[in-house]
Amino acid sequence: MIYSMDRKICEIISDECHRMQAELRLTSQKSLIPDLQEEFHRLRFNIYSPNSQPQVSEIISPFQRMISHPRSTDVITSVAISSLYNFLKSGLFTTSEDITSLVQCLCSCQYQMTSEQDCLTLNQQIISTFILICSDRFSHLVSISAAESIFQYCEQDVRQLTINSTRSVILTQALSEISVLILTREDLQPLVCDTLTTLYYIADLSYTDSGWVARIAALSAFLAIAKTGAATKYHELIIFSCIILHQQLTTPDDRCNFVLSLRLFFTVFSENWTQMSMPFSKCFEAILDFCSSSTVSPLLKSTAFEILIDFVSLPKFPLVFYSNFSTRPFLPNLFEKFINVVMSFANVPAAVPDAQNVALSLITTIIQQITPSVNSENPRISLDPPLQEPFSDELEKYEKLLDFSAKFSEKSSSISKDYSVTDVSKMLFIALGISKSSLGEFFGKNSEFNKNVLQAYIDLFDFSNLSIDQSIRLFLSSFRIVGEGQIVDRLLDMFSIAFFNSHPNTFFHDAVAVHLFSVAWLMLHTSMHNKNVVKKDTLTDFLALLKGQNNGEDYDTQFLTSIFNSIKRSAISIEEDTQNNSPAYWELLIQRQKLLKIELTCNEPQSDTIKLFREIWQQAAPIYTILFDHSNEGVSLVLDTFTKCASIAALYQMHDVLDNLVVNLCRFTHSNSKNGLSEESSKKALYTLSDVVFDHGAQIQEGWKYFVELLLDLFRLDILPEEMRTQANLCVENGDIIIAPQMWQKTPRRNTAMLSFFRILTSYDNEKEKEEDSNDIKTIEQRGLVKDCKIHHIIDQSLHFSNQSLSYFLKSLILITHNFLPELDESKENKESRAAEATVCFHWVTQTATVNEERIQPLWKPVFELFLSVLANAQYNRTFLFFLQRILTSMFTLINHMWGQQKLRQDILTLLEKVASFDARCLSALLPELISGVNSFFSLHLQTFAETMQYQSVLTIFNASISFHEINPKPVTLVHSLVQKFNECKELPGINRMNDFYIPLLQTVALFCIKDPNDDVFIRFRDFQTILAFPGIEKRTPAMCDSIFEMVLFPSLARLTTEIPLQIKTHPNMQERALMMVRTVFKAFLVSYQLLSELPTFSCIWFKMVQFMLNLMKVNDADLKESIPEMLGNALLVMKESGIFQSNDDRKEMWLNSLAVIEPLTPSFKTMFHADEK
Repeated sequence: MIYSMDRKICEIISDECHRMQAELRLTSQKSLIPDLQEEFHRLRFNIYSPNSQPQVSEIISPFQRMISHPRSTDVITSVAISSLYNFLKSGLFTTSEDITSLVQCLCSCQYQMTSEQDCLTLNQQIISTFILICSDRFSHLVSISAAESIFQYCEQDVRQLTINSTRSVILTQALSEISVLILTREDLQPLVCDTLTTLYYIADLSYTDSGWVARIAALSAFLAIAKTGAATKYHELIIFSCIILHQQLTTPDDRCNFVLSLRLFFTVFSENWTQMSMPFSKCFEAILDFCSSSTVSPLLKSTAFEILIDFVSLPKFPLVFYSNFSTRPFLPNLFEKFINVVMSFANVPAAVPDAQNVALSLITTIIQQITPSVNSENPRISLDPPLQEPFSDELEKYEKLLDFSAKFSEKSSSISKDYSVTDVSKMLFIALGISKSSLGEFFGKNSEFNKNVLQAYIDLFDFSNLSIDQSIRLFLSSFRIVGEGQIVDRLLDMFSIAFFNSHPNTFFHDAVAVHLFSVAWLMLHTSMHNKNVVKKDTLTDFLALLKGQNNGEDYDTQFLTSIFNSIKRSAISIEEDTQNNSPAYWELLIQRQKLLKIELTCNEPQSDTIKLFREIWQQAAPIYTILFDHSNEGVSLVLDTFTKCASIAALYQMHDVLDNLVVNLCRFTHSNSKNGLSEESSKKALYTLSDVVFDHGAQIQEGWKYFVELLLDLFRLDILPEEMRTQANLCVENGDIIIAPQMWQKTPRRNTAMLSFFRILTSYDNEKEKEEDSNDIKTIEQRGLVKDCKIHHIIDQSLHFSNQSLSYFLKSLILITHNFLPELDESKENKESRAAEATVCFHWVTQTATVNEERIQPLWKPVFELFLSVLANAQYNRTFLFFLQRILTSMFTLINHMWGQQKLRQDILTLLEKVASFDARCLSALLPELISGVNSFFSLHLQTFAETMQYQSVLTIFNASISFHEINPKPVTLVHSLVQKFNECKELPGINRMNDFYIPLLQTVALFCIKDPNDDVFIRFRDFQTILAFPGIEKRTPAMCDSIFEMVLFPSLARLTTEIPLQIKTHPNMQERALMMVRTVFKAFLVSYQLLSELPTFSCIWFKMVQFMLNLMKVNDADLKESIPEMLGNALLVMKESGIFQSNDDRKEMWLNSLAVIEPLTPSFKTMFHADEK
């Protein structure tokens, strides 16, 4: 009741009544005024009267009368409809009956055509009201009759559309709104089939009864329906979208319709493409063919291509698409065609702007689709091959079907011998390679087997959701009828039974009625579409033919009319060139797919992911490379894509792809160009490269070679951070050396006994050089850039590389270093710069090896061979000596870390031996580094080195340093430390190592006993005497004793003879040192003379010792002059007492000769001798 409504509604009604009265007063149709004026006046009074209770129907009655009045003008009608629109909007209509009444009123509106503009305004007012009725606010009040009326009204108006943008837009919206309402409301389902079919008829390009503007409205309605997800429930929408797409791809009528058909296809299949794989694949292939066609305009090709991105953006689409459309038996190989189309758009800029960018975006989207699994925590990646080939069961079925098709085509009559009825019917239903004519001939035969197969074949059809018209078309489009009327009758009879059984609640009374209807259907079809039939049947003929044929009852005339129109509109499509326009063809395709049970696999097998990514990368990488070089806008896209590709390649251990990425990124930096890193693209590439090697370095292999080349380029430009080229200076405690390329060409500075070409960070650096460096702003910026990229941490990061990746990284460094070595020859022009590059490479090799010392053993051999090759080819020239200074630093750093691994010790000793084998000039020139290196080595590993008992190499170095020890006492200390550790060893070498171990050790210690500049002489001689008493000395042989004297003691005495005059002024304790050596020699002789006497050269040994003593007595030293004769006499008396001189005449002569030499030296000797005789 109106008084129960709020005052606002009452005011709206009053205003609309007043507006209508004013409009009526202005009209020329005076006959409308009296009764309508009175009615509006009464309504305005009643709405405010508390005693009146007007219903909604009473309120709108005068407006309805005005709308339906035959003499009302379009202007007045439009005002009346506007009033009803306002009533609807204000909430006056609250029941389904109210809405139905309103719709009927609007649909009965009479157009007076007073003017085109008035008519257009009226139509728009009606359509706007329909749109409001279909809105969410009122849609639940729309009855089935109201919905049908609205749709029919909009459909009729749409068919009449011409190019009128205002009207077409609002009509399109109205048609879409009512179509969606019908498809989404359960109680409106009876209208669905007619709604979809009507929209299809409007959008169908096969007929010209609708213009392209009308098709826009129909396609828009289809698209709106598809967005509701109706395709999942109504596969007619799938079928119609496939037909419309093929039509638009074949003969596009308008770009707008073309786009709508593509959008419709995507919207329909975005949720159904995995379930409807066969229709999807056929349509998708048509799009690919369209995009690759040379006859299509670039604009349309680009438009079609854009739909591919939408599909690729669907979750898991790229992988599932690749898995199923590359090798699956019953599905076409679309992936190859797809990727070729994508790359053709991406490779060369197309005629249409942005086409290339769209293609590149599509590739990037595919990569993004694969990338997310990389981000999952602890991904379980198994790269083992699958236990069973994918689709192996399906492949077996496919091969059996091909075999059956071949046999059937060759001789169908013998097929019963090898196959059952069920098998034959199923294989014929999916019919690979079997013509429709041969299938019709087989079904036309009257044998029991053939009829049974036909029955089983018909039973495979699903007619349950199809109308009689759709079912007949579906059945008859699957084969070509071959034969006379009896055969046709038998076919239709079997069909009729199947159809009736699948429609238990149909209006057909029995299967006989269906049979009669089917015969009439086929007769009309023949009449309409057989060119030989001159007189075509009319609707009247068709109605008469079926009169009373439904078990004595008539069919509904409207039903028969729709059947007649359908048959007249389209023939059954048998030929391949027309089947794409036939709904029956697509329905058959869907039903065949269901029988084959083909659904796309949605799992993500890693093998497919790897194959997919490899396919994409192989073709896309060159395109991205070109894009980076020629398009500043594409740089970020390329680098972002490369980053994602690196993640995928690393996850699935695709080393070749990751290596290729690194190679390209290294090239992108243009680091081999002086101004390369000044470019913004190069800077971005360097940052990306840094991220890739740090995040995925564990999987890089061959790419390391190019990365090392990049590091060298940065080194050559002198922009590599100092942290990566800082080497410890062994000669200066806590000192560092910065390896720099430009320092080769500068005047070397002296920082030790040797010259160095490296820049030592000291306070006396050339101020001009510093000023030049500070003024080079570009260099400073580039250094900051490289440091921000943290490339200098790559060697520390190698600790996290896989063993294989570490091997490649290290071997790349070694290989490049080897290449530099031949360039260090004195005759080469660029030897200085090559030496700097080789030096920094050696430094990196050493750093990498030491950082990974716990797992370096398998990689040790090439490292060892690298150092060995340099040491084996040492040259005495300025460049190579400077180079060797740094190599020795690297070598000692390396062995300090590696010595702890016992399996590597022998190789380390070999390196030391190779150094010791340098010629005297090289050895002398490198003594500062050698002594400092041995000192650092001994400080860490002296105990374990001493236990090796392989001292020859360090002894050689110590011996060579005898002239160097005066300015550096380290060698003396080192020798003493070695002897100490030697004495602490539990297992010492036996006497069998006299010549290769003890003699060299004694020689060195004896040398330092004489040359030690320090005052701790007693320590030196204690060491010497300790070694002389080595274990097993009691087992020594006469020859061994002879060796000690000839190789150690006598050379020491000889050196004393020459050294004392030279050092007596600078070393006051030189005489004391000589006296201690003399005593040591005499002591050794007294211990060994018995064994020496067994030698035929015994007298020679004795007199040689005597001669050395006599020479020493010539030195102006009282202690020596006093001690030597006494020690000689004692030695002679000891030998006398032992009876040595009595053994033969030669020994007697030795005695006499000895007396002759010694007696003159001291008067006491003769007295002592005679006393002894008595």
